[in-house]
Amino acid sequence: VLAAVFFFRSSGDHSWLRAVIGLGSGLALVVVAERWIAARFSTPASALDAAGIAILYATIYSMHARWVLVPLAVAFAGMLVVTAAAVHLATRRDSMFIALLGLLGGFVTAYLLSSAENSPLAVFTYLLALSIGIAWLAARKGWWLLSALSVLLTAIYEWTWALRALDVGHLPLAAAIFGTASASLSATPCVKNASLAISMIEPPNMNVNR
Repeated sequence: VLAAVFFFRSSGDHSWLRAVIGLGSGLALVVVAERWIAARFSTPASALDAAGIAILYATIYSMHARWVLVPLAVAFAGMLVVTAAAVHLATRRDSMFIALLGLLGGFVTAYLLSSAENSPLAVFTYLLALSIGIAWLAARKGWWLLSALSVLLTAIYEWTWALRALDVGHLPLAAAIFGTASASLSATPCVKNASLAISMIEPPNMNVNR
């Protein structure tokens, strides 16, 4: 993952070639892990899945923020697809390891690749897509420590950006960013309580005495 990040950061032309290499390598890691490794070696397969997801995140983010190949809406849609894939893999394999490595890889990618001072909207759109997937997965699987870690890392990133780059021109955006984060934080206990309530409801007995 770090090799991919530094490859994306390096100067040079051929942006579309870099994008193809990034997307291809990320997909290849996931396919290899699921098709040939997962059945016999669960932990290495989970690590490859997480690395593939992180590379896909990095590639899609770079396609918009660094190489200007796609508009923000396309990048956001791509990130949501990758998030959905990560959630599916973690749920299917019942692997918090995949979710945790995907989360950490996503935030490390944002830190290493981003220039939030110049394109904060792209950076925080990326983080929003990542946080949506983590929140849904935490609610579905009951992995609330994962959700708490996501909220903590998002808050650290937001305050770092605010202290380093906030100016008058960015005040409306900052209000939207912190408002969205606050809403997400407030919603987390509600979702958790609803999930716990649903899990306590026993399904009706479907057996029919004949």
